[in-house]
Amino acid sequence: MFCKLKNLTYLNLYRNGLSLLMKSSSTMSSNVTACPRFLILECSSCNIIEFPDFLRTQEDLIVLDLSNNKIQGDIPKWTKDIDKDSLSYLDLFGNFLTGGLDLQWKNLQYIDLHSNKFEGLTPILLPIAHVFLASNNSFVGEIPSGICTLASLHILDLFYNCLSGEIPLCFKNFSDQLSVLDLRSNKLHGTIPSSFGKCSSLQTMVLNGNQLGGQLPQSLLSYQGLQVLDVGNNNFKDTFPYWLGSLPELQVLILHSNSFHGNVKGYDPKFIRILTIITTIDVSNNKLKGEILGVIGDLVSLRWLNLAHNNFIGRIPPSLTSLSELESLDSSSNKLVGQIPEELASLTSLEFFNGQQFATFENNSYMGNLRLCGNLLSKKCGDDEAPSQPPPRMVQDGSDSRIKCTFSWAIVGIGYGCGMIIGLVAGYYIIIVRNPVCSWDWLD
Repeated sequence: MFCKLKNLTYLNLYRNGLSLLMKSSSTMSSNVTACPRFLILECSSCNIIEFPDFLRTQEDLIVLDLSNNKIQGDIPKWTKDIDKDSLSYLDLFGNFLTGGLDLQWKNLQYIDLHSNKFEGLTPILLPIAHVFLASNNSFVGEIPSGICTLASLHILDLFYNCLSGEIPLCFKNFSDQLSVLDLRSNKLHGTIPSSFGKCSSLQTMVLNGNQLGGQLPQSLLSYQGLQVLDVGNNNFKDTFPYWLGSLPELQVLILHSNSFHGNVKGYDPKFIRILTIITTIDVSNNKLKGEILGVIGDLVSLRWLNLAHNNFIGRIPPSLTSLSELESLDSSSNKLVGQIPEELASLTSLEFFNGQQFATFENNSYMGNLRLCGNLLSKKCGDDEAPSQPPPRMVQDGSDSRIKCTFSWAIVGIGYGCGMIIGLVAGYYIIIVRNPVCSWDWLD
């Protein structure tokens, strides 16, 4: 039908619930050559099951979007005949494409291949590429060093693949155009290169879920525009990187499930003043210690604070009540003591709060801090008894898959009560019978 519109150059059928019917090459007549020469063809979410055959004759195509369809198998070899000089935007995400990939269009700037089933080595891009999205596939091998020659690259997204080896040292050759680097959930090892080149535009660096180790390079301080730094779930062994406070734009810091150790945050007031725009701090599952500093209350934009599974001591600082935007606070499994500040009730944005109803914050929000007390807990301040605990259960620690057993005081109470009853009955019997021998025989 569209082939009859000889002057049509821009066709957009994006997200209409249509099923675009394509005739196969065996039934397609000479009308293929009579189809208009498209400049922009956007057929996302059109239930297409194979590459449209009429693309064979497209010589002026600039934008091709076949994303979120049901195209299966390898990319046909004839797609290489699509004009190599004009195509600059290719979007194939959300299909079922398999096999290797050879990108031969010399002016291709935007490539989105994510959420397919591509295999083999990561394809080599031409230097003009600006955006390369290839996450959630099955690419293997090392990151090709040819990526380092992409002088115009803005976004490199390779997460959820099977990439191995080290981060190439040639990453120091990246230009100052790179803004997003996402390599999470691969099998990369080694250390973070001491330099990613100029990278004055770098805003997001995500390396979560690899096997990287060593120390965080202080060369990260040269990326003054860095907003997100996520190195969680790796093997870093370092003291808490308090020097990251010199990054004026940092908003998200995730260090969880590593081996960071030592005291947090230091005592440099400059650090706190700079980081007032930070929104997320996750340092859980490390070996950090010391008190939770009251100056955290100056991080007025903070929304998520996760300090769980460390060795923090002391009291929960009342200054946390200044965090009016705080939505999530996890301080479980530490060594905190003292009374929970009643002022925390004013944080109405906390997920487990309902207005001023402080009692809606459950005991498990503070679990693992046996010396905490307050109206929120079963253990009240001034009560020398241990807090009541739930029945025994097996809890799996997500950081190292070790199994922990939660002890229940209920069992002690049951045993103590039964023993006391038996003791009273036995004593009464001995007094009545007045025969120790018979009494011991009876007890036996």
